[in-house]
Amino acid sequence: MSVASQKGKRLEQLVAKMIRSKLGARVTRDKRSGAGDTTKTDIKDWYRETDFDIEVKDQETIKLKEWMRQAIGNASYSRIATLVLRMDEEIIAAVKFEDLLNMAVELRDARAELADLRRPDNPVTPLDARGVELAGNASIGKVVSRAVKRGSETCRNGHLADTWGYCLQLGCKFSRAYRQPKSKPGKNAA
Repeated sequence: MSVASQKGKRLEQLVAKMIRSKLGARVTRDKRSGAGDTTKTDIKDWYRETDFDIEVKDQETIKLKEWMRQAIGNASYSRIATLVLRMDEEIIAAVKFEDLLNMAVELRDARAELADLRRPDNPVTPLDARGVELAGNASIGKVVSRAVKRGSETCRNGHLADTWGYCLQLGCKFSRAYRQPKSKPGKNAA
């Protein structure tokens, strides 16, 4: 194997390793990469855990137009053709501008949705067993003891809830899986 192909193979392995560590996706370097087959990508994503079809290049002379055409030609339908290359010891990626804008829109929408989920629509006022509002410094234990109201759309903290009123957020006190943290015993000053 030539020095140039070894260099390309190392970069492909590094890119696959970076994707696995950052995204947790099960991607691998295609064993046939560099074998003259021009109808495939260099990084295989068998389980479609990413949106990218990746072409990797590690050459001294950068031929961006040619490589980008190859990446676009090899990309599957509805996947983002991505060119990853090393430039002055820095690994960079190139995608079509329209795909970049689509990713930015998805990211903006996801952030807005998370903000909506974090903000309670109906702030809940804690009530005691008789239905009287609790004072601001009242114990949360009284609130937890209330029965869960079936059919509510939010839990008592304002998070999304299932049809039985249990919170869908794992750390919430009103979720089915909530376990009260164990208190750590203090050190005895004897």
